[in-house]
Amino acid sequence: MMALSVIRTVLRRNLFLPSVRMVSWEEKQYWLQMSKTQDVYPKQTHNKTDHFSEFGPLLSPAVFKTGHVKDNFTGRDSDGGGQTWGDNSEIAAPPLDQIAAESVSSSLSNSAAGELLPTTSYLGVSLLNPSRPNTTHVDMIHPADIFKIGHIRNPSIPSVSKVLAATKSEESKAALARWEKEKIAVLGLEGFKQLKADTFACGHTLHDILETYMQTKQLPKASDVPDSVSKRHLVSISQTVRQFDRPLLLESAVIHPECNYHGIVDCVAMVGDTLALVDWKTSEKVKNNSAALFDNPLQVAAYMGAINRDERYNRLGNLTKGAVVVVYNSGYPAMVHMFNTQQMEMYWEQWCHRLQMFHDMT
Repeated sequence: MMALSVIRTVLRRNLFLPSVRMVSWEEKQYWLQMSKTQDVYPKQTHNKTDHFSEFGPLLSPAVFKTGHVKDNFTGRDSDGGGQTWGDNSEIAAPPLDQIAAESVSSSLSNSAAGELLPTTSYLGVSLLNPSRPNTTHVDMIHPADIFKIGHIRNPSIPSVSKVLAATKSEESKAALARWEKEKIAVLGLEGFKQLKADTFACGHTLHDILETYMQTKQLPKASDVPDSVSKRHLVSISQTVRQFDRPLLLESAVIHPECNYHGIVDCVAMVGDTLALVDWKTSEKVKNNSAALFDNPLQVAAYMGAINRDERYNRLGNLTKGAVVVVYNSGYPAMVHMFNTQQMEMYWEQWCHRLQMFHDMT
């Protein structure tokens, strides 16, 4: 009878207790380290107006020692989604309230396009330049100096970011508006403005760190990084960035002469043994598949199409591979999402639809 009572108690508790969350190796190491230096359960002193607290605890670089962070790059030309580096086996899927993936219109009004753009059809422009050879490895060309062409502002030419923002689905626009409303409710209007300013500053710091690393192969010391979020960005990229080598372009402006848009490309370099156009992104939430990247692959495709047509980059030939690198605000190891030529062609077609939609609207 005693044994039966114990079994009943266990079953009753299992039915009503919530499921246990999976804990990664890195998180275990973090809490072990914290337990040695301070109270793991300190008194609640969280201030809702301190928006940096939303990025999670500051992780020590020692948590991500070489040998514990796996580089599981498993092929580049598969039929699946973008491949990643990093051990994703214990990563939870993005929450359900995350912004839905962008919907792309499959049909456009030819008559409206004809009225606004009588001589231009963006849907017929190809990703690759037929007058250039395809470049898949840096050894195929003879790079001189690294491309760093400055951007000259021209209000008549829209940016890639502006086009994507203007053509988001109504669902995504509504989700973004809800997010802003929630942040303002917690931080106040001035606090929200400061959050955006701080986020922009952290992104600028990260790009500076990565640009310096690509040229010198040196990362700064954590003590030299100005703020706590940027320190965690440094931890996040500390291992993954070592897969990048031989840059051909860093923070350089591009213009598509036929489609009439511009952008600034973060990087073109060797990623492992593949030459790729690289875009650096930061995130609070885990993005462990291509669907979670939303418009990021379209942005890479837009940059690739422009660089393949911009005469200033003729000696680069045709770039055919892309990469989105997600750097985490929590310090979790950055992930590299690689996209092959077939995938880039697909995203280019989607980008052309969005570009056509933008011009039909204006």
